[in-house]
Amino acid sequence: MRRRVAAIAAAIAVAVAVLTAGPASAASWVKYSPSNPDYPAKVDFVAKCFIDHSLQDDPIVFPGQPGVSHLHDFGGNKSTNAFSTEFTLGANPTNCTMTHDRAAYWVPAVFSTKNGVTTRVTSFESRHYYRAGTTNGPGVGYIPYGLRIVAGDGHATVPQPSNVSGWQCRDDTGNTVPKQSTPPVCPAGDFLEGSVVFPNCWDGVNLDSADHKSHMSYAKPTAVCDAAHPVRLPQLTSAERYSIPAGGYGAITLSSGSNMTLHADFFNAWAPATMKFFVDKCIRASIACEDVSDRRIPPGTTLPAPSWPTGP
Repeated sequence: MRRRVAAIAAAIAVAVAVLTAGPASAASWVKYSPSNPDYPAKVDFVAKCFIDHSLQDDPIVFPGQPGVSHLHDFGGNKSTNAFSTEFTLGANPTNCTMTHDRAAYWVPAVFSTKNGVTTRVTSFESRHYYRAGTTNGPGVGYIPYGLRIVAGDGHATVPQPSNVSGWQCRDDTGNTVPKQSTPPVCPAGDFLEGSVVFPNCWDGVNLDSADHKSHMSYAKPTAVCDAAHPVRLPQLTSAERYSIPAGGYGAITLSSGSNMTLHADFFNAWAPATMKFFVDKCIRASIACEDVSDRRIPPGTTLPAPSWPTGP
């Protein structure tokens, strides 16, 4: 009888874990060895969000100056504008499926010109990959609340390195055309994805810098961070996905200029305890968590109650 009760209890525990986790891909919850070459990219957690609104604002580059920037598509936090701070973001909701993520993510608006007609191209989904970026997952720290970063070059006149900023074709199984500096022609049935990789080494002091980049640097997966930026953080890759219409897109341009000027901005407003939770349970545990949401978290865990710092 006791064995039967124990078996029933175990079955219930598994069922609860599955319901909490939600549907998972085959790659989810896999623990990686540091010797696995996929470790830096696969050990992660992913926030799925959506574009919410578009404004000629940039609260990092032009804070408090509405209408001064080129047109941006804002995703995640629903309130982002020129006056946003970490405290206003923390006080406002998100459209991310993980509602503890109130960060603001934004990219330049995308346009397609075909047969002399220019149209707006809008994404159907935004994916933000928080990856180990290193073979030493346990050595990765927590992204500080209020951190602001611009990645990629919005003024580029030559192709940017594709390992920082670029375009690829994808389907439900992965890349069908590898990432490159300019938008490729995608096969029928694919979608176009523009992605930007953010630096992952922080100076440990400044939440921003004059150029919005100098407080951060990039490190290779097997290298330690440089002395000026000694704190290793999860490496964020922001990816916007665009449906391809029948007949394909025309020439792709951005509100910042040519398609070579792809860049992205990140203003962190994750609930600090939740950021710590996912870094601990996913990256520091060397586990590929993949998509996370309020209902999809590592099995056997419980999300911390969210709270955000308050300020002026």
